[in-house]
Amino acid sequence: MWLWEDQGGLLGPFSFVLVVLLVVTRSPFNACVLTGSLYILLRLFSFEPVPSRRVLQVLKPRDRVSAIAHRGGSHDAPENTLAAIRQVVQASAALKNIYMEFPQLYNNSMVCSFLPEVIYKMRQMDQKVITALTHRPWSLSHTGDGKPRYNVFWKQSMFVVLDILLDWSMHNVLWYLCGISAFLMQKDFVSPDYLKKWSAKGIQVVSWTVNTFDEKNYYESHLGSSYITDSMLEDCAPHF
Repeated sequence: MWLWEDQGGLLGPFSFVLVVLLVVTRSPFNACVLTGSLYILLRLFSFEPVPSRRVLQVLKPRDRVSAIAHRGGSHDAPENTLAAIRQVVQASAALKNIYMEFPQLYNNSMVCSFLPEVIYKMRQMDQKVITALTHRPWSLSHTGDGKPRYNVFWKQSMFVVLDILLDWSMHNVLWYLCGISAFLMQKDFVSPDYLKKWSAKGIQVVSWTVNTFDEKNYYESHLGSSYITDSMLEDCAPHF
């Protein structure tokens, strides 16, 4: 991975950090030292992503867009049942042990989470596992249908600020720190330009949840991007 932004690197985010530190410290020297230190720490503690060949084997097998069943296709059958996922994995086993017991999972599965610490710990345990961060902007301050989570103004405002910080971190730092291979983004925020920005970083975007025929056709024929759906059989409402 490179520093330069046109190579999918970190020049933009760290330029922003430098400006913020200049304003806060009012010292060019201290701002440069702190920014440089943060960059070195990020490089030291970040993980290299899984080779793109293996990622494409999982997300775009045979060079085709993948339609991924959300929670095993929860609209078509009860969640976490044999009817929904067609196989049973012992939830009590650690992910590391599961991959060791079933090494074929390295080439046909991916671990994803809304929580960056989960993905980071997974990469610590096994750097061969394909991982992804999952994100929905404003998820801390608003529910899935767009309603504010809190009635108290100061509390709602605080979580809006946290949402802004989380969104910036996800798109500028955490993806690099965790060494992810894919980014799972809520469908309303995905566009051709958004896909290009992540592509410059070598990251595949997977949208969720794409639940109508028209949406699926758009992702398959126009965007060429894999997606997650609640139903493989019919149109359905989103499951928040």
